[in-house]
Amino acid sequence: MPKIKTIPLLEIIFKSNGGSSDVWKAVSELLYNKEDEISVFCPYIKNKINSYDKDTSILALTLLDFCVDDGKMPLWSALNTKNFLGSLVNNLKTKEEVEIQNMILYLIQKWGKKFAKNQELANFNSVYTYMKNNNISFPTETNHKYTKYVQLNKNTKN
Repeated sequence: MPKIKTIPLLEIIFKSNGGSSDVWKAVSELLYNKEDEISVFCPYIKNKINSYDKDTSILALTLLDFCVDDGKMPLWSALNTKNFLGSLVNNLKTKEEVEIQNMILYLIQKWGKKFAKNQELANFNSVYTYMKNNNISFPTETNHKYTKYVQLNKNTKN
């Protein structure tokens, strides 16, 4: 069994309340190039989003935003599951922290629009459309941008 490298990097990010740009890029690179890393990343990040600590949840959502923007189909497919998206929606119902709710709504809208024409990733758009049709209002942007942690350059994939 291959050695999983993502978890120690994620621990650095969460123990240091953000870590360095290099660590974020290393996590994204592992998810981009090694599909077996995705199977440990998804439950780990879901657990952090579900944390009772607001800052941990926000950091996890911000990291997730970066990884989706920098990622490709295997990661997107893992996040497109009813299990993962259902967990995000459940957080909207159970978390009273407005910042967390707004960040989740922002990501649901962003991914719903981003993957709207991709049938393989239809759950993203289905969740977004359902919520929009039920008069859920979505924030147009978030105060929690991953550029706070990651210095982007011309070599970034997306």
